[in-house]
Amino acid sequence: MRLTSSMLILAAFTGGLLFAERRTLSEDELARLELQQSTRVETSRAYVEAQQTRLGLDAGTTLQPAANPVLDEFGTLHVRFLQFFQGIPVRTGQLVTHLTVDGQMLPPTNRLHRRIDVDTKAATTAQQAIETIRLDLAAGNRALASMPASAIAGIPELYIDPVVETLALPAPASGPAPNADDESRRVAGFRLVYRVLAMPEEEAADEFHFPATYYFLDAATGRIVRKTSAEANEDVREPAVGNGFPIYRRKVQVNTTKVNGEYQLYDITRGKSPGNATRSNNNSDSHKFKKTSTITDGSNSWGDNQRYGSNMPLNGQTAQSPAVDIFWAVARTYDVLAKVFNYKGLDGNNTPISTRAHYDVNYTDAHYNYGAQAAFFGDGIVDPDPEKAVFPNISLPTIAHELGHGVWGYHMTTDYDRPSEASGLNEGHGDILGAITNFYTNVSLGKGSSLVYANDNNYFHSRMYNPGSYPPDPSKPPFYNQTGRRYWQSGMGTFEEHVQGCAYGHMFVMLVEGASTDPDSPTYSNYFPKGMAGIGLAKAARIWFLATTVFPPDNDPTFATMRDAWVDAAEYAYGADSAEVRAVTNAWAAINVGKAVKDTAQPQVSVTSLVLDETEGSLLVTASASDDTFPMVEFGLGNSVRATRMMPPYQAVIDISALKPGTYTAFARAVDFMGKSTLKSAQFTITGVNRALDNGSFEDGPDGWGISTGEMIWTNAASAYLGQNYLRFRDDGQTASRKFKLPKEALNAKLSIRYRVVGVEYLPGENLFVDLYDAGINKTTPLADISSEEVTISDPLHHYKRLEFNVTPFKDKDMLLRLKASLIKSNTTRFVIDAVSLTYTLPQAITLKAELDEPGDVLRMRAATSGVSADTIKLVQYRINGQTVGIDGNTLDGAVFNTGQVPPGTYNVQAFLVRYDDSEFGSNIVPITFTGKKNIVTNGGFENGQSGWTLPGLNSSIGTNDAENQLNYSQTGVRYARFTTSGAAGTSKLRQLIAIPQNPQSVTISFYLKLRVTTKDPGDVFKAALVSINNQVLLPITSVNGGTTLPPQDAVAGYTRVVYSLNQAQLQALRGTTVYLEFSVDQNASTVTSFFVDDVSVYAPVLGLGLGS
Repeated sequence: MRLTSSMLILAAFTGGLLFAERRTLSEDELARLELQQSTRVETSRAYVEAQQTRLGLDAGTTLQPAANPVLDEFGTLHVRFLQFFQGIPVRTGQLVTHLTVDGQMLPPTNRLHRRIDVDTKAATTAQQAIETIRLDLAAGNRALASMPASAIAGIPELYIDPVVETLALPAPASGPAPNADDESRRVAGFRLVYRVLAMPEEEAADEFHFPATYYFLDAATGRIVRKTSAEANEDVREPAVGNGFPIYRRKVQVNTTKVNGEYQLYDITRGKSPGNATRSNNNSDSHKFKKTSTITDGSNSWGDNQRYGSNMPLNGQTAQSPAVDIFWAVARTYDVLAKVFNYKGLDGNNTPISTRAHYDVNYTDAHYNYGAQAAFFGDGIVDPDPEKAVFPNISLPTIAHELGHGVWGYHMTTDYDRPSEASGLNEGHGDILGAITNFYTNVSLGKGSSLVYANDNNYFHSRMYNPGSYPPDPSKPPFYNQTGRRYWQSGMGTFEEHVQGCAYGHMFVMLVEGASTDPDSPTYSNYFPKGMAGIGLAKAARIWFLATTVFPPDNDPTFATMRDAWVDAAEYAYGADSAEVRAVTNAWAAINVGKAVKDTAQPQVSVTSLVLDETEGSLLVTASASDDTFPMVEFGLGNSVRATRMMPPYQAVIDISALKPGTYTAFARAVDFMGKSTLKSAQFTITGVNRALDNGSFEDGPDGWGISTGEMIWTNAASAYLGQNYLRFRDDGQTASRKFKLPKEALNAKLSIRYRVVGVEYLPGENLFVDLYDAGINKTTPLADISSEEVTISDPLHHYKRLEFNVTPFKDKDMLLRLKASLIKSNTTRFVIDAVSLTYTLPQAITLKAELDEPGDVLRMRAATSGVSADTIKLVQYRINGQTVGIDGNTLDGAVFNTGQVPPGTYNVQAFLVRYDDSEFGSNIVPITFTGKKNIVTNGGFENGQSGWTLPGLNSSIGTNDAENQLNYSQTGVRYARFTTSGAAGTSKLRQLIAIPQNPQSVTISFYLKLRVTTKDPGDVFKAALVSINNQVLLPITSVNGGTTLPPQDAVAGYTRVVYSLNQAQLQALRGTTVYLEFSVDQNASTVTSFFVDDVSVYAPVLGLGLGS
């Protein structure tokens, strides 16, 4: 395990970290702790004073608490102490204490400087410093040389500035590229400097504009050490609630303030009085408050959804539109910080957030100014030529990004060198807050204290998800014309700050949702070719917040020291030996900052639930999985992987609409980043439904659908509800349609559609219309009007809503399901459709026909169904007085029962249809009467083996069905007689002695014969006869050769019934005799032929009785 500075100090203070995940407190619990905050700060101060020696502080060093202690969601109070030496602040020197809710003082996060040896008396004056700055500025604008000092610079402040050296290992000639851990920094010494914020005063701003800049001058020599921008760029008062009509959304609610009968864009419900505010910069490029004005309205209805141009009046409704975008987004950012992280405002101390609309003329960007402690937003360019028009940069994630710079400024230094790794991290940090705010607003709907993840990268800034999408800009100098970095590399701090920041944001994406195994994926990492699981948005965001605000690496961080802060934060929240800590380490290693953790455990997994929705054609599989990090989980059916989840919760919706009824196996397989895996499975049963349309999940592309122009079928398993594909509307006028016709007999029918609304910028007036069209009467029936702002979530996994409609009234009609998009601008809002299903039910019935052949000891039964699909039938059972006597498949061929052992009487015969879930319903009842007619053949169905029979000859036998291999040759029961020629000439026989009554009324001989051949051979001959005990043929019954095709009367087993009735002369000749009933086969030496015999009977009723003897 990596030892952090916190862990090293830990041994001296407590001897160990907490390993259990911490409990989040309720709002009431946190409110009670806020009342105790001043007391707890004093406890922290006393602790620091008592630990002066252990902290190794130099004589003359003091620590003063900053004004913004942080009370986190666990109830721990984090107090930041700033370092002073002989009364002068020490840049980047700080210590953070951590006082838990139960009063335990955790090891402090120590970023203090030691062995400070510097003369604290300046050899130059503050006035000399300002003069030096004026000369430097005048080199670019001579007019500034005549400006008074107060017009260009603030009051110089003395700081002790650590002189930092970067130590890097030599680049190898071959092998892996340098890792961020291969570089380190050390403090080579200290110097006394003046820090001066230079920015033009109000009156001079218009004529002598220059960006706000921090100057650092050596107090001993007066030399400028460095200078850096003070801006971070991005591409009786009564509370009231008003309606806003901004540019990027149709309508929003805004919390305003009423003052003397007039409403202002001040939110007194958020921030200390006077509250968060958006003011007009009045098209000025000044950063001074005096240049701004309050935005007011008399009706508390703001904006008109229209673009504002700099040539329009500033006091009109249109000018309010971009201000509403900004004001509303500030509230969303404030809410996610306050509700999710218990952090109010940008400083955690509820200081009002200040933003400015209408900055400059035709200004297309946005930036945060540390001197003004405010964010500034331009109006873009309004032009009738679309090629020249530029939308204002006031989307929700952009505004949250800019406010993120404000959060950074309260915990990290903002006067770092530019470029530097700190500047890149600040930009990536802004992207992270922008994404978190986007998720909280659009997925969590701005409610509660939880962050809900949506499996769609639209909520991440594109350059976070794919740094390669941050494109070079040919219009800019080469320094800015670079692609975003995916990995840390040597010299990282020399790249433009947004280029660097892509890697930090990218690390956050991979910590949330993992690294792909596909080399073509934007989230593939060269350092994790087998993939890597994520930990989810909520945990990743919590660790980001703690690392930024209460476990800062130092306030001038590098990628490597920022990684250390994230690990410290994960250890605090989840325990030092937690999977979360290892996941954080791996996420940073995925961008080449440090190495991956060692993997020792076998991943574990179990399938915890299966939820089957046959109407929709979906199976929701939920699994639990664990590992020493976090595993990926693959979901599938049989041997086929259908979905992969890269982070908890481990759930997948699998498309089962094409599966026939039956029992199937679903599985979940946990895979760790080294490729080790464990699989568990569970079974589910499909009973079957009637579908009126197929390809509702678009897995077969547009088959069956009428698709308008433009690419509309998209493939992305992460965005689809079922399978890989989905239907997407992104351009105005795009349509999709599907013909269907419901059966006239349908009892009811239901149409089901899954949809979602995707987009970061939602323009007003965009809709997806769903209707049904009846061509026969030219009538349209509207079903749904989906708005671009309808982002309510019903499904926790894919964030699709479900529409369901009763379409029974449209049965027996040629109908057309239609969907049409109405969009103002292409690809601003995307309507996604998947899992379209149309199912119906029919009247269901099963009828039975039963025929008794009592002399032949055979009962034939056959069922017929209506309103039942054969696919939904598992089997049909035939029952006599409730006892199953025969089983049929879904082809309904029928069943035959040997009745030889049934006593006389009347019995009820009924068929039962059994579905795949083992539910059943029965047919009509058919009464069957057995009179007691006797078969004088013993064991005619061979169920007692050879009993009563002799088998002289070559190849006759009594066979038994092979149930295991599904080889069933009997007609009834499980046994039969078989003659199989073996290619050798000779005769096979099967015979039984029977006694013909003395005075028979009639004699009827019946048996069932089946012929099975590979090649027809007339040389193999089957014979049936009555033979004397002296082996003389008395009466030939039938003769069938192997070249004959017998018409099967029994479709179940393929048997033909052979019946022979003796005439009067034959009766006279044979009455009172004992003879053999003999079956034989004369075979030749050529092909193999098989003859089967079953259910043999001889019926011989006696004169005057009507019953068999």
